[in-house]
Parts: sequence; C-alpha cells; structure tokens
Amino acid sequence: MKKDNKISSGAEKVENINKESGSEKSEKIERKSGSEKSVKHGRNAAAIERENERAEARLEAAMERENKKREKQAEMQHRRADMAADRIDAHERREAEMEERRAAHRLAQEKKAEERLAAREKRKAEMEERRAEQIAARERKLEERRERASARATLSASERKEQKRAMRAEREERRREQHAHMMEERERKREERAARRAERGDRRDRTPGFGGWITAVVSLSVMVLALGAVVTVGYFNLQNVRSSVSNGYTGSFYELMSFVDNMDTNLSKARVANGRYEQQKLLTNVVVESELCENCLESFPVSVEKTENLTSFINRVSDYSRSLLNKLAKGGKLSEEEGEVIQYMYETTNALKNKLNETVNSLDSKEINKILDGHSEVFDKGFAAMENDTIQMPKMIYDGPFAQSANSGDVKLIAKMGEISEKEAKEKIAAIFEKHDMKEIDMTGETKLRNIELYNFEMKDNAGRMFSAQMTKKGGVLAMFDSYEKCEAHNFDVEACVEIAENFLEKAGFDDMQEVWISEAGTECTINFAYEQNGVVCYSDLVKVKVCEEKGAVIGLEANSYIRSHTERKLPAAKLSMKEARAKLKNGFEAETERLCLIPVDNTETLAYEFSGEYGGSTYYVYIDAVNGSECELFTVVGSNQGRALM
Repeated sequence: MKKDNKISSGAEKVENINKESGSEKSEKIERKSGSEKSVKHGRNAAAIERENERAEARLEAAMERENKKREKQAEMQHRRADMAADRIDAHERREAEMEERRAAHRLAQEKKAEERLAAREKRKAEMEERRAEQIAARERKLEERRERASARATLSASERKEQKRAMRAEREERRREQHAHMMEERERKREERAARRAERGDRRDRTPGFGGWITAVVSLSVMVLALGAVVTVGYFNLQNVRSSVSNGYTGSFYELMSFVDNMDTNLSKARVANGRYEQQKLLTNVVVESELCENCLESFPVSVEKTENLTSFINRVSDYSRSLLNKLAKGGKLSEEEGEVIQYMYETTNALKNKLNETVNSLDSKEINKILDGHSEVFDKGFAAMENDTIQMPKMIYDGPFAQSANSGDVKLIAKMGEISEKEAKEKIAAIFEKHDMKEIDMTGETKLRNIELYNFEMKDNAGRMFSAQMTKKGGVLAMFDSYEKCEAHNFDVEACVEIAENFLEKAGFDDMQEVWISEAGTECTINFAYEQNGVVCYSDLVKVKVCEEKGAVIGLEANSYIRSHTERKLPAAKLSMKEARAKLKNGFEAETERLCLIPVDNTETLAYEFSGEYGGSTYYVYIDAVNGSECELFTVVGSNQGRALM
C-alpha cells in the first residue's frame, strides 16, 4: 500500500506538470499574442522567443527528474524484497541447525544416562562383593576368637601369663618390623624426592622449544574449559541440595532441643517421685529420651572430640537410669545416695538445656550455609561452648559388665593397711609416672570419698601438659588418674593399647589382672581389667584404664571398685561343668567366649559361667549360676560410632 501511494503521488505530479505545461503554453500563446501586439506596438520579438525556449527546457528537466525518481523507488522496492527473502532463508537455516544440535544433545544425554546406569550397577556389584568379603572375614575372626577362648580356658594362670608374654614379644617384634619398613619407605621417598629435584634442575637449564609452548598453551586451555564445566555442574547441584540439607540440620537442632527438654522434665519429676510405679515410668522416659539425644547428636557434622563429654554424659544418664529401673523391678527402693545422683543429673541436664537454647538461637540459616561451604567450625564452636559450660562431671571411665558394682560399702583392700605420709605418697606417684616425664608433682590437699581418705596431686610434664591423680592415704594405692590431653589420631591399635594398659597396671601395683571389656570412643581406648584368682575372673575387683591412641600412653585410671572389693577369697566349687552350663543357653544363641567368673548379684558374689555372643543381630552377655544352673544375669550391648555402652 505504501508503494502504491508513492506511485499515485508520482502520477499526480506528472499530471500537475502537464497542467503547468498547458498553462505555460496558454501563457505562451497569450504572451505570443501579446508579443504580436507588442510587435504591433513595436516591441522586440527575439527576446520573447528566447523566453519561450527557456520555459520549455525547464519543463523537460522537471519531467526527467520525476522519471529518475520513479526508477529509484522501484529499485529500492526490489532490493527490500530481496533482503526479506534472505532473512527468511537465514532463519530457516538457523532453525535446522538448532534442531540438529537438539537431536545430538538428546543422544548424548541418553548415552550418559546409560553410562550412569552401568556405573551404578557396577558399584552395586562391587558393594555386594565387599559385603560378602566382610561377612567372610567376620566369620573367620569369630572362629579364631572361639579357638583362642577355648585354648585359654584349658590353660592355667601361669601358662596364660606366659602366653601373654609371648604375644607381647610377638607384637613388639611386629612393631619393630613395621617401624623398619616405615623407615625404609621414608628413605625411599626421600631419595625419589631428591631425584625429582635434580631432574627439575636439569629441565630448568634447558629452554623449551616452540612446540613445547604450543602444547602447554593447548593443555592449559583444555584444562580451563574442563574445570569450568565441572564447576558449573557442581554449582547447580549444590544449589539444588543446599536448601534440603540446611532444613535437615535445623530440624535436627530443634529435635535435640526437644529431647533434652523432655529429659530435663522427667528428671525434675523423678527427684520428688516416691512411688515405685511413678519412678519406673519417669526413669523409662529418661532412658528413651537419652537414646534419642545420642542418635540426634550423631547426625551433626561435628568431630567426635567436640561431643565426647556430651555423649558420655548422655550415655551415663541412660545407663544409670537403667540400673535404677532394674533395682525397682526387683522390688528394691531408691537410696538417698541414688536420689542425690538424680539431682545432679537434673541440674546438669537443665544447664545443658539452657545452653542448647542459646546455641540454637545463635546458629541461623547463614551459619548453617557456612557449614555447607565447608566451615564446620560453626558447629564445633557451638558444641565446644556447650560442653565447657555444662558438662562438669569427672572423667570417669564407664562401660562394661558390672562397671559400677562396688561404688559403696566396706573398703576391703586397705582396711588393714597403715597410713603413708605425704612424702611417701609423692614418691609413689613419681615412681608410677616415671615414663610420663613429670616435671612438677604437687600435693593439693586431701579428700574423703565416703569412707576412703585420699591424697590429691596436680602434675605437669616437660611438655606443659596437666595431670591430676588421687592416692589412698592407707596403703598408698593409686585410686584415680586423669589427663587433660587431647587425642587426635589412631597411631596405636587396640592390641597395643591393651599391652600399654597392662604394663601401667603392673607399674602401679595391680597384679594378676585380666582384661574383660574393651571399647573405643574416638581416638581413646578404654579397657576394663578384673582380678583373676585361680582362673576365676572376679568382676567386683575392677580397674578401668583409658589409653590415648595417638601417643600410646595411659591418660586415665579409676580403681574404686578394686579398692573397695579386692581381697583373697575362698572360692566356691562349681557343681556344673562348662558343657552343662552351655546347655542352659537359649536355642540359637552361639557363644563366642566363655569363662568361669565371680559376679556381684544382689550385694552377694555368685560363681557363674559367662557366655558372650550374638543373637538376632545384637551382642549379649549371659551368666549361668555354676552351682544351681539358673540364669542369674543378662546384659545386651548397644553399639554406636561414638563408642559402646552397656544396657
């Protein structure tokens, strides 16, 4: 339409020009007639003619310009049409290329999906294979333990000691070989590093050629592109999971706060409850909530060292509540002393609840996002502050069968011993800790723990580490030892830790001790030792030792049960054989270890056969009375990645 308008306007211009030319002609005629008149009147006819010629020339020039204009407009119209056609062709080509790329991308995605599926199936098969290998290894280990236990049961006390010495010598020889191998490996690596340094020095002396520079540039470009692709994919994947992970941690915080609050409420009620039914109900709730607390703690990305004391406190609350429940179930009543323990647990739990509220309020979504970016110190700082301000209980070692069997009652070991002086106590302490390189040993006073009088010591080694210890005033027996040292690595295995603990006990004057319980919590190994008399393990005479797996040194000891219970006993005779006692076990229960022992049952010592093994996926300790064949005690062991606790 625009083009037609332009053509119409051109025609109108030509018509106008024709009209103008007609008027000019009329004017010319008029002028001619006028000129004739002027001639008649005597004017110049030649001038009039020239004027007429100029008018005709102007008319022709105007018509020529109009024709050129119309030609130019037509040419522009054709050019625009050609350009439009070119744009349509280019668009169609781009669409075709895009479709080809989409098809290629779909094929590539399908191929990647197939590769991921194949990789997933391969990993699944490998995991199944590893699982089968682990099961087979566990079965082999179990069989070896059975064989060792069976062989140990037939040996006398002297033979077992000789066997222990042989095993120690073997382990020492193995450690020497490992050390020699480590030194050889270190020397080999040192020589390799020296050779690489020498090679790098030779390369620096040579100037790289042009081809080398081209290769380096191309390699760098490819690496940058690949890194960019990985970072881009990783970024989008992180953004997709960031929200869900953040919400998960936040929810776990509030769950933990709820569990601790419930523990606090039930302990508060248990302080004043006097009825057996009400006490059982409240203590059961405490056990349930403490287990939920422990499970919740394991979901946080916090190092074990930062929550060790917190987890230990929660485990002890659970274990002590269970022991009170067992006492109530047998018809007993809670003593005044046990009421004081409940009061302490309530006060500590209440402080923990308040501190937890502060920690939860201080950790907002921004700080949780920091954790997702690798800044786990946000959690570590919060839990460390929580522990430092709330968990003020002594570092007593707590685990294993009959671990709290003799916390009260008469003191048998030192009852007839004479008192030692402060100087003698200090000399004894110095001799026991000779290998700890103590720089300072200071007596800080005396303490009376129920009916046991103790000397208190504070010690410092050459490295500046602090230690505390307690020794009985009568007899000079080491009652407690604690180190404030942190352990951060696994340099010593469990067997080595047991040997280190045995050597320390011999140095401290504890003879004829047999390990009865071993557990690991973080980088610390806890071993419970019981006195062995004529092949019978006396569980009442218990000493608990803690070993640092980083430095291979004893960092804790607690001997309260041993001091209160140890004495030379007149052991009763067993009326049942080991085989007859084994026949009393439940069908399907396969005993891994078995031995004759003396255990505390209802404030009396009972001769019993101990059987330990797995049933239904759990580990159990079953005790059969060696006199009448009844099942006199039963324990089940609960395991976690932060240590083991006895139910």
